[in-house]
Amino acid sequence: MQNSASWQIFNFPLKTGRYIALEALNNFAEDTFTSLAELELLDENGRQIPRNLWKVVYADSEELKSQDGKSENVFDLQYTSIWHSQWKEHSPKHPHQVVIDLGAQTRVSGIKVLPRQDMETGRIKDFRLYLAGKLFNGL
Repeated sequence: MQNSASWQIFNFPLKTGRYIALEALNNFAEDTFTSLAELELLDENGRQIPRNLWKVVYADSEELKSQDGKSENVFDLQYTSIWHSQWKEHSPKHPHQVVIDLGAQTRVSGIKVLPRQDMETGRIKDFRLYLAGKLFNGL
C-alpha cells in the first residue's frame, strides 16, 4: 500500500471464495500497530460487492479498551472509524489478521482499501490477501 489517506485499489485474477483474510505484515512506521478504515471487495466488473452479509470470524488483535478499534469497523461505511490492533495494554507484533465471512461464495477480482484518515499510525505497508471456500485451518 501507499502511505496515503486515499483509496487504493488492488486487482487480481478473478477468484471465488466465502472467507477472506487480510494479513498486515508491517506498517510505514516499522512499529507493531495496524489500522485500516475501510475494506471493499470488487466483483468481476470492478464494482463494489455488497457487505450486508459480512461477519468477522477472527481478528488476532483489536483495541477495545482505549478506543473503538474493533475489526468490524473495516466494513461499517464510516471512514472515521478504524480497525486498530491493540496498543493500550499489549502491543502484539505483526503480522495482524482479520478474517471475514462474506456470507456466501463470492466472485472477487480485487480489493479497495481506505487507510486510516486522521493520522498515519498503523497504516499498512505490505499485506497478503487470502480467499478460500472453507474457513481457514485453525479457525
